[in-house]
Amino acid sequence: MIPKSWRPIDPRTEFVALLWPIQPSDPGDVHVVVLPPEEWQVRLDKMKDANLTDDEAAQMERSIAVRSAQLYLDKVWRFCLPAELADGAGIGKEALFVGRLRLFEIWSPERYRPEVLENQSVAARTAINFRL
Repeated sequence: MIPKSWRPIDPRTEFVALLWPIQPSDPGDVHVVVLPPEEWQVRLDKMKDANLTDDEAAQMERSIAVRSAQLYLDKVWRFCLPAELADGAGIGKEALFVGRLRLFEIWSPERYRPEVLENQSVAARTAINFRL
C-alpha cells in the first residue's frame, strides 16, 4: 500500500516500476524504483532524441523494457508488484519502501543497507554540486 503522504490526487494514476540499477556492481544492490507519470515522462523525453540507428540507445531501451512494468492502484491504494520485479530485487513477503522526494524505491529488507545508501557526506557534496 502506498503511504498516504505519497499518494497521487488521482487514484487512477499509473506508476512505472523498474529494476535498478541496469547493471549492478553487486547483485545485492538491485531494488525497484517506482516513478510517478511525470517523472517517467522526464526520462522518456530524454530518450526520444536518440537516433533510431543508435545501437547503444536501443540496448538501453530494451533493457528498461524487460525490467519494467506499469503499476495500477486499487481502491485502497495497493498495487501488485510483478513477480519478475520482486524476484529480481530479492523481495519476498515483506518489502521496505524508501522515499526519494520525486519517486520511491522498494527494497528487500535484507538488501537495504542504510549506512551505504544514506551516506550523509555524499549527500552533502551532492547538495553543494546541485547548489541546493
